[in-house]
Amino acid sequence: MSICLVAMRGGTQVKISTPVRARPSDWARKQQRVRSSVPGAAEVNGALARLKADAERMLLDCRTEAELRQALRERLGKGEANQESDILELFDRFIEHKRTRCSVSTINGYRAARGHLAAFLDDRTITPSAIGPSWLDDLATFLAGTGVQNSTVNKILTRTKSFLRWLVRREMLAKVPVSEPLPTAQNFTVYLSLDELAILAGLDLSEYRESYEATRDSFILGAVTGQRFSDVQALRWEDLVPPSEPHIWRLSVKKTGDTITVPLTAPARSILERRRGEPRPLPRLTNQKANIIIKELCKLAGIDEPVTTHRVKGSGRSSETRPKHEVISMHAAKRSFVTVTLQSGLAPHELLGFTHRDLKTLELYAGKDQGRLTTALGLAFDDLEVRAG
Repeated sequence: MSICLVAMRGGTQVKISTPVRARPSDWARKQQRVRSSVPGAAEVNGALARLKADAERMLLDCRTEAELRQALRERLGKGEANQESDILELFDRFIEHKRTRCSVSTINGYRAARGHLAAFLDDRTITPSAIGPSWLDDLATFLAGTGVQNSTVNKILTRTKSFLRWLVRREMLAKVPVSEPLPTAQNFTVYLSLDELAILAGLDLSEYRESYEATRDSFILGAVTGQRFSDVQALRWEDLVPPSEPHIWRLSVKKTGDTITVPLTAPARSILERRRGEPRPLPRLTNQKANIIIKELCKLAGIDEPVTTHRVKGSGRSSETRPKHEVISMHAAKRSFVTVTLQSGLAPHELLGFTHRDLKTLELYAGKDQGRLTTALGLAFDDLEVRAG
């Protein structure tokens, strides 16, 4: 692996690869140096110490990030600032650029894409001029070959294209290569029906740990407000209006930064009223822990409708049928809200700006009521008689 030099100036990260390379097993991450047992470690660590000292001096002398980056590049023998930079170094700059413009989850997605790109390059140093017409297709083929699901490959390609467009805008790349998304499976939306929500809401959890009731209440609150688990967990008493008998939740959505007004229906008010006097409307839970508990709760509630999921890896396709309680997650609360409200007669466009910004994404959250479909088809075709012979 290539050892990188990272300097921080006013919250902005300047990251430049150095000529020093080391195997991951030879690198002492905590000490930020080559392990002393490695042959030639003293010389390598001495060079790194001198480089660090020079970088600290440059931090004091350089007035801007651009000056600092140029000085570091010249110190490392990389020439002038207009010389082409390494793709991974540019990706780091792209992430820094996006840090103040995107949510934490989006930044984490870009970091994950950068990690996959590093694996694809396999310590090869390339510049934007090396990106040819088949570059993205080659990346997709590599990812599929490592066992990554096609749907995940497509997400990585989308994030990588965003980086490449950033390069185009800065005239570092002529154009973004064209690539076709890999085929994916269309799965049924996993949600809880109104009857299943009622069973879950009515569970007696008095003999269970507090985290079980907290998970159930978080799920129900998300299912009756249409909001993400992260926003439900961030709910504060001061967000509720009026404070004495709240009917409104003034929400600043964590993912988008939008501010919306969320009506609180009777189930939501009941949950909040039970928590009156506590420091927070709901106890803190991690998404990982809540996802485990909601599966147990739905199993306890007898929510076991068979659900078949399909996966595509490369050209291979696999299917698996499991009880609904095994595939449920906290995010299914939002899908339940979208599905139940649409089935109750609300028009899709009425949810825009409340749960989603566009109809295409909203439609992905809407589940199908198989019972209603069966009844409708019966009314349409049951009177049709087919003669034998």
